[in-house]
Amino acid sequence: MRKYSHTNMRVPDSYLSRREQQLIEILYRFGPISANEILARLPDSPSNSTVRKLLTILEEKGHVSHEEVDGKFLYSPTHAREEAGRGVLRDAMQTFFAGSMTKTVAALLTGGEKLSEHELAHLEELIRKAKEEQR
Repeated sequence: MRKYSHTNMRVPDSYLSRREQQLIEILYRFGPISANEILARLPDSPSNSTVRKLLTILEEKGHVSHEEVDGKFLYSPTHAREEAGRGVLRDAMQTFFAGSMTKTVAALLTGGEKLSEHELAHLEELIRKAKEEQR
């Protein structure tokens, strides 16, 4: 059995703690918004200074930016929602599905949610295009 110490394990620069993830989700839904508005939407009522510190950390990581409007800092995510979603999905694919796109898609398709005919046709079209690009 191989032991891992913290020096062997690498935390990606893009890694987000649970609370950081909550802040980012709020910014995607409601941004640009102030730290006080974020605080009002967070569960478990962290302190104002905690929220401001987390926003600073997220800015340092490159996930958040701010602008000053009427003397108030308004925070926004730096990446487009779809781009960020692809990154999260890639990380989940690596972590939970051994990097396998097939296993990831199979898990999504067998997760119980029914797809409409339009959605199925769109997926079929994407698969057809992927096959053509492989040739």
